[in-house]
This record gives sequence, structure tokens and C-alpha cells, in this order.
Amino acid sequence: MSETNDLFMPDPIGGSASVEPEGIDHEDFQEPSAPRYEADVLMASAEGSGEVPAADTKKKSGEKVSEKKNPGTNSSEGGEGKGSSATKPRPSRPSRPRRPRRFKSSRKGGGKAHRHGGKGGRHGRGDSGRSSGGLEVASNGAAPAATSNLPQVPAGEEGIVYVVGGFAPLAGEGYIEMYHRRRSVKYSYNYFTEKYEASEELNLVPVATDRGLANRLTDPLDRQIAAIVTRLPKARVLAANAASKKTKKGARSGRKGSQNNHYGKASSLRSAACYVSEDAWRRLLPLLMDTGRVYVEHGLGAPAMLMQKETLDPYEFYLSLEFGSRSGEYHLTGRFLRDSRPLQFESHVLVVLDGENGYLLRKSGRLTELDFKGAGSWLRALRRGRFQRVSRRSMTKLYKVFERSTTLPPLRTPPNLGIGLVKNARPRPELKLDSGSQDIVGEVSFRYGEVDSVRAARPGRCFFSSRTKNVVVRDLDIEGSQAIHLMELGFIYNPENHQFTLTADRLPNVAPELFERGWAITGKGVPFRPPTDMEVETVTKPDQIELSVTVHFDDQEVGLPALLGAIHDDTRWIPLGRGVVGVLPFEWLEQNAAWLELGELRGDKLIFKKNQSPVVDALLRENIKNKLDDGFKAERERLAGFKGIEPCEPSEDFKGELRGYQKVGLGWLRFLDQMGWGGCLADDMGLGKTAQALALLDLLKKEGRKGPSIVVCPKSLIFNWLREIKKFTPHLQGASYTGPKRSALLEKLDEYDIILTTYGTLRRDIDKLVKENFLYAILDEGQAIKNPESQSAKSAFLLQAERRVILSGTPVENHLGELWSLYNFLNPGMLGSAESFKSRFGSGIDADSISLKRLQKTLRPFILRRKKEEVATDLPEKIEETITCEMEPEQKKVYNKIKRAAKTNIFSKVAQQGMGRSKLHILEALLRLRQAACHPALIGDEYLDHNSGKFKVLLSMLNEVEDEGHKVLIFSQFTSLLALLRKHLDEQGKVYEYLDGKTTNREGRVDHFQNDPNVKFFLISLKAGGVGLNLTAADYVFILDPWWNPAVEAQAIDRAHRIGQDKKVFAYRFVSGESIEERIADLQESKRKLADSIVTGSDSLVGDMTTDDLEYLFK
Repeated sequence: MSETNDLFMPDPIGGSASVEPEGIDHEDFQEPSAPRYEADVLMASAEGSGEVPAADTKKKSGEKVSEKKNPGTNSSEGGEGKGSSATKPRPSRPSRPRRPRRFKSSRKGGGKAHRHGGKGGRHGRGDSGRSSGGLEVASNGAAPAATSNLPQVPAGEEGIVYVVGGFAPLAGEGYIEMYHRRRSVKYSYNYFTEKYEASEELNLVPVATDRGLANRLTDPLDRQIAAIVTRLPKARVLAANAASKKTKKGARSGRKGSQNNHYGKASSLRSAACYVSEDAWRRLLPLLMDTGRVYVEHGLGAPAMLMQKETLDPYEFYLSLEFGSRSGEYHLTGRFLRDSRPLQFESHVLVVLDGENGYLLRKSGRLTELDFKGAGSWLRALRRGRFQRVSRRSMTKLYKVFERSTTLPPLRTPPNLGIGLVKNARPRPELKLDSGSQDIVGEVSFRYGEVDSVRAARPGRCFFSSRTKNVVVRDLDIEGSQAIHLMELGFIYNPENHQFTLTADRLPNVAPELFERGWAITGKGVPFRPPTDMEVETVTKPDQIELSVTVHFDDQEVGLPALLGAIHDDTRWIPLGRGVVGVLPFEWLEQNAAWLELGELRGDKLIFKKNQSPVVDALLRENIKNKLDDGFKAERERLAGFKGIEPCEPSEDFKGELRGYQKVGLGWLRFLDQMGWGGCLADDMGLGKTAQALALLDLLKKEGRKGPSIVVCPKSLIFNWLREIKKFTPHLQGASYTGPKRSALLEKLDEYDIILTTYGTLRRDIDKLVKENFLYAILDEGQAIKNPESQSAKSAFLLQAERRVILSGTPVENHLGELWSLYNFLNPGMLGSAESFKSRFGSGIDADSISLKRLQKTLRPFILRRKKEEVATDLPEKIEETITCEMEPEQKKVYNKIKRAAKTNIFSKVAQQGMGRSKLHILEALLRLRQAACHPALIGDEYLDHNSGKFKVLLSMLNEVEDEGHKVLIFSQFTSLLALLRKHLDEQGKVYEYLDGKTTNREGRVDHFQNDPNVKFFLISLKAGGVGLNLTAADYVFILDPWWNPAVEAQAIDRAHRIGQDKKVFAYRFVSGESIEERIADLQESKRKLADSIVTGSDSLVGDMTTDDLEYLFK
């Protein structure tokens, strides 16, 4: 059998018997039955390891080497050694595998020298490794490494394993070793039992990396790796070369033999190691990872860790200028960062650069991807030993290197150097124009901050400014988008000189667009000027505030008439002197136009009402130069007092205890009263807004304020207010101004403290009520006046009162235009005219606009909103869930029939008349679809015998909660649906209460449900009973059909989840699957975001229904 077919070194005679891996040829052998004597074992070990007795090495030249005797005989081994006397008797030895017959080499250089590692042989190597099966060991004629010098690889499956390592934390060079991990049986003699015992262990055997290795392996992946490894330099050869060469005097750092070259470190490696260059690693690492049998070693003798690839985001490369070993010196090195957290430098084993990406091998065995983002050249410079020692004096030279570099990564430095790192700064584009004969030529640059600027043509992710000592991280995405915008406007880009050209006649049309996107335009002969400054001067009078406004365009200026004329005409141009044109960018208009339009222009003055002082204050805080008179300074100090709102205790006569947040609310109402303003108390439903309002009126009466107050509320809340007055302020006189005999009450209003009326009565009797002077006008559920064109809103505006308050849990339900109506009631004229407000803050406004953010700041003192989860922490949990009900087959047929007909009709109407003029048809079609989704019987009597999937689920759940002793509120938009449910409940003999818009004696029905344990169900029309009712006896709420406005549903749920509730509340929405109800639920989610937009400062808005919404509903 030839040597090339042997795999491993033969087992020591009398030692261990190897268990060969599958797929590898080997000799048949018998298991040993008894060991040889110790002397034989030692001799066999020496022979198996490639060593020979000393006698063999002293043969004279030309003397034949005597062949060994059969190991199975009793004669001594190596008979030419000293002491080869007669053989002693010994026990019988176990049989062992037959050693293949070896022949002398007929080639020159064979014989003894060939056998013991001398030169010669076919591949220039000796017969160095006795093989066993094909994988040779101790390559290059070296003896196998001692067991103590083997890597500490964990136990595992048999087969080929790889051990890898590096030379330095930032080095790209390293080493690789191949071993065979195999199982063996070891025998030892037990003197107590006088028997030989076998034990199993795993051994690492070095694999010879000769050119024939790939042919001897069976695994395809191992063969690919071997094809690369066998061509790598051997560590011992490199070590010998490094020792024989001297570093030339004055040689550049980084050449072979220098201190930064890692060839010389090969001497510290094991003999089985191969030197791996960075280029070789690029080919090896992907293959090695696929094996799952690679171990990372971070130093000889250290435990080797299994290599595993990370799936997290790549680490990013940055430079770190750190203190050096000597005082006053620094050194520059590289670091890696992920999620703003740096990686420990000591954890590096190997860094492999692959283009602008790479790999980082760590001591833990993790292989992490790297992203150099164009800065790979800096890593190569650091490897060559540059910037290892930088003195304070030579720091200027280093700064110049930074400034010239187009591949500079982010830089971190000690604080004493004063170098800043600018990140996440938005670049401001600048276009420097130069007029040609026919074309305008422009060069683009970007300014970060006030001073740091970079040309767009300059490559690189970062740049260093020696003027400010800042390393600026560029936003290349924004820079690229701005350049693309230039080309969209007609500029032509020349990649050779990186300039943009435009025909001269197009510049006047392009300039406004550039200013609107924030471009600064400079250069000779440029006739356009954006606003550079605005001066505002105030004169405060008892009933108004006068503003004088001057806008500067560099060295020229314009006054208010020209400025407001351009704003009203929706133009961007203001003619200036000397052929210069002032351009009003969109950003400037966003900041200022909306607020300038809220005033009234009289001559060259802008007049604001006194209650508009918050608006004026918001305007003035955004501008550079303001000349404020003493009167307005005092007004600003009063506004600043809003930050110091303190809780206020109610009067001694107030019955009941206010909670902590209610005392804060009372303090806020007192502050508004002292300032002469109105406000909107927008607490969640159930947080006691009525009690806070009564505490305020009681406190004012205690202080001697005269006159009655009027409360306007829905009809359903009249009895609730009367009950709350008796509960909290029984000493205050309340009366209901409703019914046919109400006129008599007008003659004796002064006898009462609180007058209660409805919105309907207000509309009918406004001509009488407008003649009365009230202390307070309070609108409960004030969203009823959200439409300024409605009669309710117009009537409320006419009420005469010292102060005004709105109570509403949902002041904004659909769009911001509703705010104008509320604030025009609270503080008339504060937000200017309805038309100007709608044009600036209509439904299409961008949620991120500057105008909206300023509106939020302006209105902040006048809205107080607290959510239940924030203040009423003792309230039990509220759990909301949507139950999707599958429609019955016959119900689904009816629904699809209506949907097909409605879809065809509606889309033809929209195509002919547009969305605005088709909305009545749209709502009618959507109504019929909603009815069909609830119950086919709502469409017509012909479907009375049809079943409803929703009703099936509902009736089952009603039986379940009744059996468990719960009470349920059942809400629906459709009284006809409630009528169908009543019929079912009557047939089953259930006891329930019912309330809709026609119900009389509402108070009695509420009390009956609250106090009678036999009444488990309360059927309520959503419109009639969604507000004002206190129904804390219920702990289940069923909403049978979703509605467009989520605030209405929230109000219904809060009839049960409010102060006084001591049980967990479960709210269920019933939705028919694959119907319009599912679509409505999706649209509701966007509407919920609007409710908090201004009230809580959220930036989410929603507009009116669009064609896309309509297509989605009819999907």
C-alpha cells in the first residue's frame, strides 16, 4: 500500500488503536489483547513521532540501514543500539495493525536522509510523516508538536478542524492550522485487578499541508480550503527567513523585516501553522464559516473559541486620537462603533479589509461585518505605522492631513484638543453663480452650521475644518437630493468640472423655487434677495397692540403694506430698488405669514386685540430684532406666569373632595380668570370636568362676584348638572331654562347662580339671551359648536359674559378648522378671521410645518387636557377588543348585491361631479352598506327572515355575561337595530332598559339600571346616550356598529369607565368581517391620531375623505 494512501501516523506500538473516520481506507486490524513492556512502548512512541534511536544517527556514510524486524517477534527493536542483549521473557502482547511494508526510495536523496527529514524526495520533502490513511502530519519535515503545545479546542465530532488567529488588533495577517480531531482507545494496566483497562479519548493530530492534501480529503468544502492552504507560506519557513535578514538602515516602515511586518512573528507559532495574508483571508473566511469547524485562538495556550458569524448591523470604522505613552504625545488608531457603543480594542483578533467592507474576528469567536464607508485607506495607513507618535507641536501638520483627506472617517479626540464632532446636522445648500454670455454657471456647496462648508464635488463622508477644528459628518442623502432638485429645475450637470449650468432667461422663474427649498444664491450680478432680518416695534394700548414691521433684504427694506400685499396675493415677489427683487421663501412665509394675517392692517400699522397677546408673543419670539414697549413687556411677564400654575383648594362650602389633578384644574381656571381669558378644559370623559367647573363658580361667588352663569349642554345632561349642583354646591341655586314655561325664568335670573339650557333652546331664544349679562358662559360638550357656520355656534358667539369656558373631552374631532370656532367663542378674534385661519391651518396642513408647531405653542395656555391613565391611576383597567363576526351566507349575498350597485353608481357620480358634490350620494351608499353589515332586515322588511352573523355572536355573549352577573351597555347608531334586539330580548323574557332621543324621564331610567340588580342590559342610541350619562353599574360595553368618529365610541365607553367605577371594564366592538365595517375601523385609527394633535401637542393630523379612501371603503 503506497504512502499517499495512508491517512494518519500509525499508532504507537502497544499504544492506542485509532477509530478511523468513514470514507477513508485503512488496514484491517485486531484489537490489542495485551500491552508490551514499557521499554517497547517508549521505543514505539519515539518511532511513531518521527524520532529514531541515537545509534541510527551515528551510522557511517555508505553503511546500509538495517531493516527492522517484524514487530511481532520477541527480539529487541533496533538491534544495532547499545544494550541489545538477549530478550527477556515477557507476557503475550496484543495484536496490532499490520504496518505497511516500506521500501527504500530509488530516487536520489532517499535513504536515511529522506526518511528523517533531509532534503530530497519528489516534492522536496523528506519522508517526514509516517501516515495512517492519507493525512500526513508534521509538514516540512518537522516533528509533530508536543501535546502540551496543541491548541485548546473543545471536544466535538471527529474530523478536520481549523484553528485561526491574528498578530495584532488591526492586523490583516494571521495564521491557520489544520488538525484532525479523532477518537482513540488507550490501554493501561490496573495493578489491583491485574487487568488491562481500555479508555476512550479525543486527540488532535496536526495535518500535513503538503500539495497532495486536497486529494486525500473526502469533504468538498475541506478540499476547497486545502487548495488554498497548501499554497500558503509555512510559518517556520517565514520565521527562518525573517531571522536571516537584517532590517536595512532607513528602510520604510512596513517593509519585510521592519517592526510592523508580521513575518517575524511566525517564529512564535506552532510548526503546523501557515501564514495567511489579508488577500488569502478574503477567500478563506467564507469557506471556513460554512464548515462550522473553525476555532479562534487569541494567543498560544488560550482556549480556542468556535467561530460564529454575527447577524447584527456592521460595525463602523472611526479614528481615535489618544494620549501616548509619553507626556504631551498622542497616537492615532482605529476603533469600531455600533449603535454609539465602541468595541473594546483588546477584543480584536483580526481585521480583514475587503473593499469598503470587511470582517472583524474577535476573541469571543464572533465574526462581525465592518463598514468602512470609504475610509479603508486610513486603516492601511495605520498598519504601516503612520501617526504612532504625534507631538503637540506637530498637531497642526496632522490637522492638515485631516483637511486634505477625502476619505476621513469620524474622529474622536481628547477634550483638551478642542476638536468637535458634528453629526446629524442638516446641510444648507448654497449656489454660487457666475454669469456667462448666455448661460449661468453655478458651483454647489453645502454649509453645516454657521461656518463649516464643503464643496459638493468633494468626495468623502466626512471633512475636517481647520478653522473651527470640527470633523463634520456629511448627510450625503440630502446633498444628493438637492443636486437632483437642481437638475429637475433645468440645470445641466457637467461631471468633468462638477458645475451646473442654466440659461440666463430661466433664472427668474427658478430662483423662488430655490429659495423655498432653502438655497442661498450668491455671486456677481445676482438680482434676487431673500429676507435677512425683520424688525418689529410694539405699542401697547388698553384695548389693542400696535405693531410696526420692517423686513430687510440685505441693504434694502420694505414695510407692512407691500409685505402683506404680496402675502394676500399669494406671490413671492416684492420689487426693490436698483433692479433688485425680494423673494419670500416658503419657509419664511411658514414662520410669519399666518401670524401677520391674524392682525388688521391700518395704514402702516398692524393692529391686534388685547386678547391676542399670546399670538403676538409667539410671533415676536421667533424674530431677531424686537423693540418692545413697557406695556407689552408687562403683558409678556403675565404670560410667563402660566408656567407657575399651582393647585387651588375649593371654598369651605364646597361639598366633596377634589382629587389632586382636579385641584390643578381649578388653579388653571383661576389663572385664566385673572388673565381675562377663556379656556377649554379637555380632560378625558369621566375625570370630573363638571365638578371642577362648579368649584370655580363657587369660589368666585365666595369672593363676591355677582351675576348668574349660563351652562349650555345637550338635553341629556340637564338632569346630570342639576344632580351635581345638589351634590357639590347645594348652596348655589340652579335652574333649567327649558320647556314651554321657560320665559318666566328670564324675569328672575338674578335669583339664580346657574342657568342650565340646551343648544336647541339657545338657538331659538338667542334674541332674548343676548340681552342678559352673565358672569360665565360654559359650553358643556362644546364640540357642538365646531362648525362656525352652524346656528349653535353663531348663537354661542353672541352670548354676553365676563369669561367663557368650554368643557369637552374631544375638542378636535376631525380637522383643525374646528379649533377656530372654539377659540372664537373663548377669546373672540384671537385667531383672526375664519377664512385666513382655514387657509393656513386647514385639513391639508403638513403635520411637521412650522406654522402648526407655533400654533401649538400659542394655544397651549388655553387648553388643559389630562388622560385617565395619567391622573386617575386608581381607576380599574379598561380592556378594549374588536370581535370580527362572519356574515351569514344569505346576509353576505345581500351585502355584495348592494355593494356592486353602490360602487358603480358612486364612482360614476364622482367622475362626473367630483368628490365635494357627490358626498351626499356617498354617505347614502355607505349607510346602506353599514346597515347590511349589521342585519339584512335594516335594508327592508323583505329580509326580516334573514339571519345576521353579528346578532348570533351578540346574543350568545349576552347570555354568557348575564349568567356571570355582569351588567351591559349596548350602543348602536341605528334605533332600528336596537328594536330588533329588543324583540329578541322580549321573546326571551329579559329585563332591560332603553334610551334614545325620544325617551322621556331619562333620569329615572338611569337610576333603574344603576340600582336594580335584575336589570342587566341597557340599550342606548349612541347619539342620545353617548355623553353625559353616569352608568358605572355596568362593567361591559358592547358597540354594535363602528362609526367614522372614534371620539363618539370613546365617549360611549366612558359612560362606564369613569370615576366611581370599581370593576374592570370590558369594551367590545362588533365588526362584520370582509365588510365596510372593517374599512371604517382602519380609518378610525388615523382619526384617533387627530384628537391629540393640538390638545396634547402631537403632530399627527388627518384630512377629509379622499378618492383613495373611497376606493378603499368599496374594496
